[in-house]
Amino acid sequence: MKKCFVWIMTALLVAALFLSLVGCDNFEFDFGFGYTVTWKNDDGSVLEVDRRLEKGEVPTYNGKTPTKEEDEDYVYTFNGWTPAIVEVTKNAVYQATYKATPKEKLPTYTITFADYDGTLLFTATVTQGQLPVYGADDPSRQEDDQCIYVFDGWTPALSKATADCTYTATYRSIAKDDDTPYYTVLWLNYDGTPLETDAYVEEGALPTYDGATPTRSSDGDHSYAFDSWSPVIGEVTEDISYTATYRTVDRNLSMTVYAVNDFHGAIEQTGSQAGLGYLATYFKQKGQQPDTLLIDSGDTWQGSIYSNHNHGRIVVDVYNAIGMDVRTVGNHDFDWGLDALRANTAATRGTATLGANIYNYNFNTKQVGYAQQSDLAKETAIFTLENGLKVGVVGVIGEDQITTIDSLYVQEIAFIDHISVIKKQAKALRDEGCDIVICSIHGGQEDVLGNSLSEYVDLVLCAHTHQLENTTEDGVLFAQFGSYGKYFGEITLTLDTLTRKVSTSFKTLYASDVVSDVRTVDSEVQSIIDEYNASCDAEADQVVVKQANGNFSSSGALPNLMCRALYDECVKQGYDDVYLTYVNNARSTLRSGQWTYADLYQAFPFDNEVYIIEVTGQEILNEVAKYNFIYKPDTTDWTVYTNRKYKIAAIDYLVFHTNKSRRYDYFPTNAGRYVGKLEGNYRTILRDWLIDQGFAEFGVLSAGTFSSSGEHFARTNLSNGGTLEVVFQDHDFVVCLPPEKRLFA
Repeated sequence: MKKCFVWIMTALLVAALFLSLVGCDNFEFDFGFGYTVTWKNDDGSVLEVDRRLEKGEVPTYNGKTPTKEEDEDYVYTFNGWTPAIVEVTKNAVYQATYKATPKEKLPTYTITFADYDGTLLFTATVTQGQLPVYGADDPSRQEDDQCIYVFDGWTPALSKATADCTYTATYRSIAKDDDTPYYTVLWLNYDGTPLETDAYVEEGALPTYDGATPTRSSDGDHSYAFDSWSPVIGEVTEDISYTATYRTVDRNLSMTVYAVNDFHGAIEQTGSQAGLGYLATYFKQKGQQPDTLLIDSGDTWQGSIYSNHNHGRIVVDVYNAIGMDVRTVGNHDFDWGLDALRANTAATRGTATLGANIYNYNFNTKQVGYAQQSDLAKETAIFTLENGLKVGVVGVIGEDQITTIDSLYVQEIAFIDHISVIKKQAKALRDEGCDIVICSIHGGQEDVLGNSLSEYVDLVLCAHTHQLENTTEDGVLFAQFGSYGKYFGEITLTLDTLTRKVSTSFKTLYASDVVSDVRTVDSEVQSIIDEYNASCDAEADQVVVKQANGNFSSSGALPNLMCRALYDECVKQGYDDVYLTYVNNARSTLRSGQWTYADLYQAFPFDNEVYIIEVTGQEILNEVAKYNFIYKPDTTDWTVYTNRKYKIAAIDYLVFHTNKSRRYDYFPTNAGRYVGKLEGNYRTILRDWLIDQGFAEFGVLSAGTFSSSGEHFARTNLSNGGTLEVVFQDHDFVVCLPPEKRLFA
């Protein structure tokens, strides 16, 4: 019996010890259940608990970004965790830390209110920019034998504080022997609370309320906005009271945004693409509904023969017809140069073209200027909807996208930090009284997430990466809706007028949803499309390949085909000593069967021109051998000597590519110079080559002939032969300046 008692007591002691250890944050024994990591705010409150973590695992905090309320002196920004996060070896506690930023201290001024005779009535300390308030009943002046005195305001007139100031009471005098009838006018709030009393108002005068705008507190269901006075203000004929009246504002006010991005001039309707006619008709119908905005987040025009043929004017005119509200500038909107962008912006009616972070730039000094380029795009737009909501939109382009544009076209501009611009412009929109602020950025989610934008905006519309995205961070939706008119977005934003919080819901619309909803394209829209398409239908329908066998991949046979055509054109135009030709990916794959010029346009929708440049072997190994596609006529020797110079042909985007610092980075020794330039752009060169080779009428174009493992196309065969001292012929180089301006009618 004693033994049993001893065993029971021993077990209880062990259990108690175990439980006490489990309750300790530093309990280090692993009984197969893993470890616990606790995440706490700096006030000790628990933000998240992660259990059953394995030894060696790096813990991750998955909750909302921790916050700390600002106080009188500081604003606090989350600044990481303490201690530093390490691999799990025991239970751990991490506490949020914050960076304290001092609040800007505005100066204060002493405001003095004095009576007509200099007697001090009241003093107040007022912060710069605030309107002084007289904190007592209206002053009065003793009547005398001849007159009665009525307070008539202050001199000078009250204004926002900028310095110490004295205001002196003024009075209107009424002679005692004046037999003019005078009356008293009372101004009351809705509940009878006196707001202002005007005594001695002359008969026949029109009374004026001089106080602050009346207000009425919100209740659980509604908020209220001052409307007018009851009865209607008229000439005074007796003592009278006016009572403030209010209009009821629903507590929850909603608006809808219809969004599109990266449309890329996809004019024609296909099985997966809505086409411009259906897109425009759908947006026009939705835009006619109250409390709705239509927003395009960029890369609108460039991408098909029907849009490129007129430099995107077909889409501009259709957007004018349907009333598109906002369009943000994208990187491919620069593909025809700044003058083409300016022309399209100038031709836009009713649509706010936005690009708040596009600034002037000096390419030679590498200095960003101070002027936002408003002739290309504005910074923001403000809309007042039918339900009274005031909505602000700020549009930007991703800062790094300057590297995705042919550098020849953007030597006069730069894209400054888009995050700081979003915050600055959003704050300005709030200061303008906007209830809802929307950011439209031609950039992916990775360009904006994690930057505390929830403090500034209520919705972020993304673009550029052609993804279907919807991520909510700190209550703000970050959304993107594919590309080429395959998808669209319908986003509803609801403002709680009592709490001022905005909630968001959305759905993705597929091209088939839009087409089935519309059924018939708007006649005005169809007329615009038909007129533009008629000018290039014949060119679009031109057959360039009668029969292609196999799929010409956008990252294989198709760019290899382009390289071969470019080499033959080099020889034809006198550059038969070119070492190799070189291009990047095509935009789309071309399938077996017949190809038209419109198909070729889909694969190569750019107007890139071809330059002959001289580069070092090291640059070939760094750039050409590692990336993209080539055609090399001589397959007997693939050895490349690093210090030797080679003549190659490539498209302008690659030849003159610059990095974010605007330095030539693909071929730095070339530094913007070139030996020669082919006539025609690379797409027209390929078209003419296919026709000259007879593929438009007879013969079969086989994808297998242009395999990347083929003897002329295997760029991986390029090998480093080290250095080899060679004497080279000097060339008369030309420094490439921005191309000739391309205006169109």
